[in-house]
Amino acid sequence: MKNFFRILVVFACFGLYSPNTIAVAETLEFGSIASSSLQPKTFPLIQKVYGKLNIPIKILPLPGRRSLEMSDAGQLDGEVFRIAHIEQQYKNLIRVPTPILVLRGFAYTLDGTVVNSEGDLAPSMRIGIQRGVVWSEAMVEGRKGVVRADELIHLVHRLHEGAIDVVLSADTYFEIEYQKQELAGSLTRGKPVIETPVYHYLHKKHENLVSKVDATIKDILSESDQQTINSQ
Repeated sequence: MKNFFRILVVFACFGLYSPNTIAVAETLEFGSIASSSLQPKTFPLIQKVYGKLNIPIKILPLPGRRSLEMSDAGQLDGEVFRIAHIEQQYKNLIRVPTPILVLRGFAYTLDGTVVNSEGDLAPSMRIGIQRGVVWSEAMVEGRKGVVRADELIHLVHRLHEGAIDVVLSADTYFEIEYQKQELAGSLTRGKPVIETPVYHYLHKKHENLVSKVDATIKDILSESDQQTINSQ
């Protein structure tokens, strides 16, 4: 009888073991860039990953730099996604190895100037970027005349008013926002000024989760590829 009660205590404390279940005391909270139109595209994937691991999560929209700082400080559990190598600056963050998306960044102008690479950004150009977006912050580092805004709509109006010469933005979201405003003028967009994979990040306190999250991302992306093949 004593052995029976010991067994009950063990199960009560640790639960039944399952290879697909990870014991996490609280809901994990991940930062995302509040002004990003691209990041929400990955929310279903991140939610599915942690759903398969039986880990509840929340995604919190925050200003880009604040989100990184909170994740690095352990106030958040990680980032939905960022470009590679941010861990060199934010040393408490661990990159989950498998990329979840390929980010393409473009330069938009209204005066017909075509910008196909970072090298085409003349020193005299006044450049608008979204605050806290790592790839565009890196591209304008050390430059003068940089205008930062939290929302794309603010950059739309700055470009239309002639307050800036070029806007750096991911994918086609700037074009979409410009068209919504029904403003005069035709945008010019060249080739991607950056094309890079992006990754999910975890705070180092969750180092034990990295390999499990990575394996689950691979499984889900593989399932998605197979479904695409089967539908063709």
